[in-house]
Amino acid sequence: MSDIIQVKNLSKSFKDVHAVQDLSFKVPTGSIYGFLGQNGAGKSTTIRMLMTLIKPTNGDITIFGQDLRKNPNDILRNIGAVIERPDLYKYLTAYENVALFAKLSRIKVERKSIMDLLDRVGLASWENSSMQIFSQGMRQRLGIATALVHNPELIILDEPVNGLDPQGIADIRNLILHLKNDMGKTLVVSSHLLSEMEMIATDLLIINKGKKVIEGSINTLLKPEMAQIELIVDHADEALAKISTTAWQQSFKKRIGNTLIFEMNKNQISDFNVMLVHHNIHVLSLRPKHSLEDYFLEQTTETVSQ
Repeated sequence: MSDIIQVKNLSKSFKDVHAVQDLSFKVPTGSIYGFLGQNGAGKSTTIRMLMTLIKPTNGDITIFGQDLRKNPNDILRNIGAVIERPDLYKYLTAYENVALFAKLSRIKVERKSIMDLLDRVGLASWENSSMQIFSQGMRQRLGIATALVHNPELIILDEPVNGLDPQGIADIRNLILHLKNDMGKTLVVSSHLLSEMEMIATDLLIINKGKKVIEGSINTLLKPEMAQIELIVDHADEALAKISTTAWQQSFKKRIGNTLIFEMNKNQISDFNVMLVHHNIHVLSLRPKHSLEDYFLEQTTETVSQ
């Protein structure tokens, strides 16, 4: 099965508010699927529909090749999820929390299996510690441990690094990569930290105001061999006239005041700079930019302006 999730024409309205509108996307099996959007874009609403916490107004959701409306129990048994902050019992130890979630899931788990799980999330040495002394990052990792107790094929994480310090963010990042690379899990990760998603995601979905903006593999969308060049000059008209006489005119994309935008292979940047010097173009700034944040802002800004 190439796609573990298939969503078609999904919509959700709350009275006059259209939170999700005709949304379609596919999550490839074995991927880390980055689910991106501004606050209020509809990410959490979509995730809640995937987890049957709310019902869609319209549309179809297929997970593991099964219709979610017809087989919710069979499907959910193979999904682990942490929606916002994990629901844990602060007066129980790390071990007791995982053991309790196993019992609630009607799963018989040996002590060794629970300890292996705590070890995977970096909490084996804290097995007998009360959760009330845990940092937020440790609580997030423990929440993921409880979501893994039934060894699900699909893991859904909604803003897993929200409110964490840099070390906590790095811990969750490494855990997510471990789950995919070493345990073969598929993950859907909703996050507003674009720099983090750029480091871990294999595929992306960007939504805005409940509608899909763009979807695809991160390598296809970002074109890692390419770079967008932001060139700021003191006399844009003069600079464009000189550049128009060269082959670099084909790389020119748009002008914003005295800022000229070009797109080229990263290996061409030094030759581009040589051309600018040769034609006596006075450069105030030359900055390659092609991060996920740049791409996200470009896509969502275009959507808002339409």
